[in-house]
This record gives sequence, C-alpha cells and structure tokens, in this order.
Amino acid sequence: MILFRAFLPFMFPLARKGEMRNAARVAQKRKSRPAWKNWMEYAFFRGFEFVFGLFPPVCIDWAGRKIGSWAWHLAKKRRETVIRNCKIAWGEELDQVGLENLSRSIFSTCGANLFGGMRSSLMTDEQIRRHVTMEGVDCLKKSLTENPNGVIFALAHMGNWEILARLGVLIIPGVPCGAFYRPLNNPLINRLVAKRRNSSGTQLFSSKKGFIKACALLRGGGVLGMLCDQHAGGSGELSTFFGRITPCSPLPALLQRRTGAAVFHAAVIRTSPAHWKVILTPQPLSEDAGTPSIMKGLEHTLSLSPADGFWLHDRWKLPTTKPLSLINRRGDLGIAAKPYQILLVLSREEKICNASIPALQYLIEQRTDLRFFLLGKADELIAAHLTRVENPDNTGVVPFCDDLSRSNPLPLDIALIADAPVVSSQWSTVPIVAGLGGADSSWLTHRLSAGDHDPQDPATWFALVAKIGCPAAVPEETPSLP
Repeated sequence: MILFRAFLPFMFPLARKGEMRNAARVAQKRKSRPAWKNWMEYAFFRGFEFVFGLFPPVCIDWAGRKIGSWAWHLAKKRRETVIRNCKIAWGEELDQVGLENLSRSIFSTCGANLFGGMRSSLMTDEQIRRHVTMEGVDCLKKSLTENPNGVIFALAHMGNWEILARLGVLIIPGVPCGAFYRPLNNPLINRLVAKRRNSSGTQLFSSKKGFIKACALLRGGGVLGMLCDQHAGGSGELSTFFGRITPCSPLPALLQRRTGAAVFHAAVIRTSPAHWKVILTPQPLSEDAGTPSIMKGLEHTLSLSPADGFWLHDRWKLPTTKPLSLINRRGDLGIAAKPYQILLVLSREEKICNASIPALQYLIEQRTDLRFFLLGKADELIAAHLTRVENPDNTGVVPFCDDLSRSNPLPLDIALIADAPVVSSQWSTVPIVAGLGGADSSWLTHRLSAGDHDPQDPATWFALVAKIGCPAAVPEETPSLP
C-alpha cells in the first residue's frame, strides 16, 4: 500500500495534481489561521470596546482629547511629522508658533475622533444620527435623481471615521452603498469590522479586486465612498496637493470616467463633544473630474477644519530608495508652487570641496524643479533656483538643518552632506540626510561607506548623487578645480 501511494503520482498525473491542490489548500488554511498574537489583539480590542460601551459618548470624547494631548508631548517624531505636513499645507499663513498650536489641536482632536469612532461602531444608524448634523443633502439627492450613474464620495481621512464608513447609509437610506477598503492585518478584527459594515448595508470592495463590482454599483445608481488623500506610492498618479507634487490615488478619476458618476466631497468636522457636522460639496461640473481637480476638492475639504484631518503620516514623503526619482508613469508634473528643497553642505577642506563640486553642479543643472540651499563657499555653483545660506554661529550640521527647515516657509526635504565622514548621533527633522558613513552614521538615511570611498575622488560624490536618485556617467578624467 505504501509503495502504491508512492508511485501513484507518476502513474496518474491527475491524481498528483489533485494532491498538490489539496496540499496548497491546507497550506493556505494554515496560513490564514489566526496566530496567538491575533487572538491577543482581538481580545484587547474587544475589551476596549466593552469599556467604551459602559460610558456615554461625551465621556469617551473627553478621554480621547486628553490622551491625544498627552501623545503630543510624548510622540516627538510624530509631532514633527504633523508640523511638517501643516507647514507644507499652510506654512505661508502660519508661523512656527501657529504651526505648533495647530499640531496640538490635531493631536487632541484626532484622539477624540478615534475614540469617538470606536464608540460609534457600537451604535446603530439611528443612534449615530443623533450625533451628526448634515449639510448639502438636498444637493446630493438632486444629483442622484438627475444622474442615473450614482455618486462617488472622494473622501479624506477626517473626523469620525465610523461616520465616513456609514456615510451613504446615514444620508440616503435605501440607496445601494459601497466602500473601498484595505483588509486589516488581523483577520479576526477584519472579520468583525466587515460583518458590521455589511450589516449596516455597506458593501465592501477590495482595493485590488473590487473595481468591476464598484462600477456595477455606480451604474445601478448607488453611492461609493473611497479615501483618497493619503500617499499613493509607486502606483499613484503625480498631481499637486496643497501646491506640492506627490503621488495621488487615480481611482476616483478612473471610476468617474468609466461610469460617468458625479463626484462629491464630504468634510466631517467635530463641532462639539461627541457631535460632528458633515458638509457635502459637489465637484464643480465646469471642471474635469480628473485627479488634479479631485485633489483640489480634498484641499478645500481639509481646509474647512485642519484640526480634524489625519496628519500623523508623512503625506509628502519621497521614495525610500533614490528619493529624487519622483518621476511616475502617470501624471502631469507641471510646475509646482511648493518645490521640494535640498540643502547642500560643502566641506571646509579644499580638496574635498573641489572634488564634490562637479557632482553637485550636475545635480543642480539637472533638477531645475527643486530648490537648493548651499552652505559653503563655491563661486562655481550659480543658479536661479539656488540660495546661499550662512551658519554664523558655527552650530553643528543637524541643528543648522533643523533651524533652516523651521525658519523657511517650506521645510527641508533632503540634506546632502558633501564632506568627510561626520560623527553625530543626533536625530534630524529633515527626513532624508545623505553623506559618507562615519563612526556613528545612524542619523544618515542614505550613505556610502567611508572605507570604500575616497572623499577627494569626484566619483565618490557622483555615486552619492546617484544614490539619492540623480544618476550620471562619471567623466573618465574629471578636471580638478583650483
């Protein structure tokens, strides 16, 4: 019998394929089986919900604001990220004090919205309606009546997220509603959330596999919601968001072109403890419902109440590898009103400085879409998009970068240290710092090994420029500069 089973796959190929399918099915089942960590997270989550259910929403709101305020003091890096985002969006209107005050308000309001969303998830639709005020509902109903192809809600991470998830059901009960979502990492919590969404009448579509079903929903006169304000990564479409080019989600514009649905935006604003106001705004019919126009609508939505936006993620982050390679397969680059900014730090040693200038000059000439700051003496480096800066107090590189980033209307995005290895363990607010590695180069995000590269060799600095995304063929004989 044992020999028969051993030779069975070779005698009957179909039987072998059947065994392989069964083995794959068992492996997939084991892979999808929740781990003990998932059960612990699920128990913790359910325990939180049980505690939240014991208190009225106003008390939960108060607790969320308090915890958010404490988080502002404790989460230093996250606080700097929020200030950086706000500076890019509203730095021309607010000074450093105003930006810090806004970041405080964002943390506390985010805590209230997060706790309020968890509390709202335990409520029925009728109970949630008592905590929500609607504005612009008549305009939405008129659009659904006149346009048989439904409505797309282009949403931002804003306010009480549970209200966003049930927006269509809360506003127009009886109309088919759906939403795009990314499955949660914890399968137990994901199953619970999906069950609640389905029970409230909201169909969930996977962001990768639900496109056809979403089109069918819209063509049937339904309402589809999708969050499209966050960084879209390599698959995004380049567009301006608050004046700065960044990858944005092309999905709303693509769905609108395929179905002809109307596009609406919804601002969810916390107006008082445990109460939110929803403001519905249609995309102007005079504008093409492309990604740039949709992003402008999101700008308007978030500007109605900046404190309600979720600014705790790096919205305008550059790619991790080769950060200057922000050239996407789709999108119109155009001219950004708020370009990315780079600080170039020259060496005080003449030979090292001369060796770095050809590579830096190439970088400046190639990237006219960026704004450069130059710290150091180099008369050869001249360009309209280059500004010379000084460090009269002789402070360290990291404190100088941070001070320059804070004092400018826009923050620094990259600091390129064209110097010998710098020893520093300080953390910088500048997201990307490139240079030669030293004894302690943990503060450098992009570095070359000092042991393998000669600072006095121009090829070293061409290699560093290529490492951040601007490759160039190194001349065979780079002329030495006086």
